[in-house]
Amino acid sequence: MNIMEPTGKSLTRRQFIRVLAVGTGASVATGLGLGLQTQSQLQTINETRLLMGTLVSLTLVSQDHDIAQTAVTAAFDRMAELEAIMSCFNPHSQLSRLNRDGYLVAPPPALYEVVQEAMRISVLSDGAYDPTMKPLGDLYAECWNNQQSLPSAEQIDQTRKLVDRRNMVVAENEIHFTQPGMGLTLNSIAKGYIVDAGVAMLKAHGFTNVLVDAGGDLMAIGERASEQTWEVGIASPRKERGKGLLTHLNIANGAVATSGDYQQVYSHDRMQHHILDPRTGYSPSELASATVTAPNTMLADVLATTLMVLGVSDGLALMTHFDDCEAYLVTKVLDVVQTLGLAD
Repeated sequence: MNIMEPTGKSLTRRQFIRVLAVGTGASVATGLGLGLQTQSQLQTINETRLLMGTLVSLTLVSQDHDIAQTAVTAAFDRMAELEAIMSCFNPHSQLSRLNRDGYLVAPPPALYEVVQEAMRISVLSDGAYDPTMKPLGDLYAECWNNQQSLPSAEQIDQTRKLVDRRNMVVAENEIHFTQPGMGLTLNSIAKGYIVDAGVAMLKAHGFTNVLVDAGGDLMAIGERASEQTWEVGIASPRKERGKGLLTHLNIANGAVATSGDYQQVYSHDRMQHHILDPRTGYSPSELASATVTAPNTMLADVLATTLMVLGVSDGLALMTHFDDCEAYLVTKVLDVVQTLGLAD
């Protein structure tokens, strides 16, 4: 995995995407409507909890507060259940058991599904994304937390030997590593999967105009208001240079996720940060941020990280494998490159 474990700064992780209430001074929550009823008949439900190391916000509108609250509670419960399976921080999670023991018998279906998707993206990206990045991420975190320094070249070379998804066997009845010392992290894919699960739960309770936002990885379905889609603003990764929002995206039924070099910085010039190239052991040098829109948040989440590693040319080539996905890439010097679907 190319994203290291969140630190004490994780509450601001990926808070790069801002949802805007179009044409009014209202908040996102008050901008949502169901179309057939008047706004005065509706109650906006917005609840935020701490999950997955970030703030997760659920927004929906209903004529019945109790029914809406039941749906919100069910969605949060499902998301918390999935976090308990895929968390690297909970020592009792199935993911932690896998990393501790080197194998996991009868993995939960959700974990198997996420790992399968991680392996698929790893293959398609020719190893630019690798879910077995945990040892390398841990090395950087340990050096930074203990000494405020970067690992040595020798340490990186030695640790990279533990990073290779080809040394992990994934099956419905068992996941195991073939080499001691390996580790799996799902930080740049599991959050998206969990957001999708929260949306699915809200839909199962009958709500079709909702927004679920997990620290900037978000899924929006339906309308923000009658005949108005959700609008998502993409901010500059270099706000200190006087840049604000770079563009707006209209999202009706889809997901948006962003990865950037500003989320956990290991050097003042931001050339070394939490996103690592598993093929080299160092941070990629071309992009400052990558935003992806996709049909689901899991795919947007993992592709945003992968594009950060690949850079412009190889990243755009990867995007040709995915229908209904678009990319908005910002280089270190704030040049913008976007796929044709966003350029229209």
